[in-house]
Amino acid sequence: MTQIKKECDRLARQESIYKMEFDKLYKLEEYKQIQKTQINVMKSYLTNKWNKKIEDLVRENIIKIGKGWFNMKETIKET
Repeated sequence: MTQIKKECDRLARQESIYKMEFDKLYKLEEYKQIQKTQINVMKSYLTNKWNKKIEDLVRENIIKIGKGWFNMKETIKET
């Protein structure tokens, strides 16, 4: 599951919910629109691509686990 942590760390380092660097000054309404657009871009990325990537990583790691570790049909608590 270290791959998931690495992906989360990468996201925290490289992506931002807000636009932080500007090449000029903007009026307040323009600034609000830029931030709203950036939030929507990040929301789309998180719900589509990033979410799928994390799901795939979890599946890859669960597949590697041997028989018995995550047997959801197990009824005996001791096993």
